[in-house]
Amino acid sequence: MKNELEQVLNDFISLAKTYYDRKGNEYLLEQLEVALDKLEHNVQDDIDEARATYQNVNTICLVNHLHLDKDEEALLEKIKEISMSKGWIGGLNSWNTTNTWPGK
Repeated sequence: MKNELEQVLNDFISLAKTYYDRKGNEYLLEQLEVALDKLEHNVQDDIDEARATYQNVNTICLVNHLHLDKDEEALLEKIKEISMSKGWIGGLNSWNTTNTWPGK
């Protein structure tokens, strides 16, 4: 699952870089790059990182009135799918990111 998330993040970063002049895009890129760095250095579990990244990207889009294109939305949806833990304990863990703010 970690490799899949890394690939999705790399694809998302590449795509977001094509919108260099989009307002608020620098925050989106920073968040995606921080998430990829955390995965590569085993700072956080892949499911937890996917969950935090999904929420943080949505927060960045909301706050900055940033509109993702269809391909970016599809990649964000893949991040959401990865973030969904399996089982009832995983469902409880999904609540952990409710009050998470973007950060490093």
